[in-house]
Amino acid sequence: MLKIMEINIPPSMTPRPGEGVVYYRGKLKYTGIFHGYDMHDQPMVKNDSGSTTPLPDFLSVRLSDPNQRQLGCYSEIPDCSVVAKATEEEKAKLDLLLNQYIEPGPKYIDLIEEIWARGYEVFLVGGSVRDVLNGDQANDVDLVTTIPFSFLSSIAKSMFGPLGYSRHEKNGFMSIGHNARSNRIEERGTLIDVKNFFLHAPGTDDVEFGADMDFDHRLRDFSCNAVYYDPINYIFIDPCGFGINDARSKTLNIINDPSLSHPIHRKAHIAMRMFKFMLRSYNPSEECIEKIKKIYEPMMRGCKPGEIWHLYYRTILSKVAKEKRVETFWKSKQIITEAGFNDMWESYIGIKENEYGG
Repeated sequence: MLKIMEINIPPSMTPRPGEGVVYYRGKLKYTGIFHGYDMHDQPMVKNDSGSTTPLPDFLSVRLSDPNQRQLGCYSEIPDCSVVAKATEEEKAKLDLLLNQYIEPGPKYIDLIEEIWARGYEVFLVGGSVRDVLNGDQANDVDLVTTIPFSFLSSIAKSMFGPLGYSRHEKNGFMSIGHNARSNRIEERGTLIDVKNFFLHAPGTDDVEFGADMDFDHRLRDFSCNAVYYDPINYIFIDPCGFGINDARSKTLNIINDPSLSHPIHRKAHIAMRMFKFMLRSYNPSEECIEKIKKIYEPMMRGCKPGEIWHLYYRTILSKVAKEKRVETFWKSKQIITEAGFNDMWESYIGIKENEYGG
């Protein structure tokens, strides 16, 4: 396990969340703690009374002491966290993925280095990290970063042209690549999915962003999908402490915190993703199955009629070739019912059995 102090990142051009700052309101000078920013890219400061104050832009706030910088977002992760160097084999696989070119020319690593060199953390997270850890082929590049999207949009335009990004403000999500903003799918190049770190109320008008890795990992589904890879320092960061081992053993354990604000259909999605991974030879723990039954399956009743079928289709059937969908349909029935979710199948998915030869 590495010490957090061994992780290098250059100073950022803006205050980091948690750093002391100074700002003015008219003739009055105020001090506070930098908190983060909202969906409109307004920086937010917690003043001395504890309330949050929005400011017009990042130039209206400065560090109280530029010589006292806070460490990166990994400095606030739980004591149970694991920080580990990638093996040479893991590093080579991830380097191979990140050195692929993206139309019209930059590589994945080029975008990562542009973010990092400006003093902001950027990590691979999700499927690519999980697949490298368990020996599968990594394909997707999903990034999470602390850089404000007002800055990232300028980088994206300079690297990929005036249509080089599309943004979803409430979800803290940006697609970056050639013609990413085009309405015609055939005109778009390979797109990189980039997300901000959430601080509060993802998917709502009250959403806030910052640099809280602990909060971010508790919004994710399974521990194996919540391992972060720093491609500059070549390290894995595992906030829950068992995600690396679960990825390597293809074990499913839920780390999602259902108390955190999030649209209910996103939480219900976790149940369907468990079955998706079971079809790929992942094994849920007994505790995982119990949580799905007690917490996430009941959430399906809060979704719109037909939404669960479409969720099943998007999550499972659409991921396989058309000629394999009938076989996958019946194989998924076996897995879902044998796991003890007969009612779910009968209520939401089995209604389509006749369309698949039933």
